[in-house]
Amino acid sequence: MINQGFIHVLTVPSLVILQEIQAEIIELEPLFEPDPVGFTFDTPAWQVLATCLVAGIGVIIFQQYKRYSKNRYRREAIKVLGEVEATLDDSQLEVELNKVRVVLKQVAIFTFGRPKVAPLYGADWIKFLESTGKNTSFSKYEGLLKSTAIETQETTNLRMKELITLSKKWIRTHAR
Repeated sequence: MINQGFIHVLTVPSLVILQEIQAEIIELEPLFEPDPVGFTFDTPAWQVLATCLVAGIGVIIFQQYKRYSKNRYRREAIKVLGEVEATLDDSQLEVELNKVRVVLKQVAIFTFGRPKVAPLYGADWIKFLESTGKNTSFSKYEGLLKSTAIETQETTNLRMKELITLSKKWIRTHAR
């Protein structure tokens, strides 16, 4: 090779050597390739991964079941209030109002305990309901929740439906 600036020129002897090398490469036997590695799930790592996945799914299902079971009282109370709402009758408003009061008290006792909830009545009971629920303003239904007898001028099917809707909201959103 003769160096002429940046241009490299191959001389005749170097071309001959290059041709000999190419001829030797052509005469080589083909490369030995191993058999392809088969894909299988029989390795221990896959078994560990499968065990972890099954255990994780089992934990999630168990937690969901516990949460579902823990909220059973809410579903039952909302069902009772739905039945009361479906059967509202002007002649039976006092009976239906008492059912709403009883359901609210039962849910509160179940959730917060008898010693804390049982002695509450009147304004204290309403404050308790408002403080434990999210955006539940029972104060405008204070007359309905406090009195033992229904005040006919303020009790209508509409007000009862509003109270039942608010009660359902409290049951869904009350703190534990």
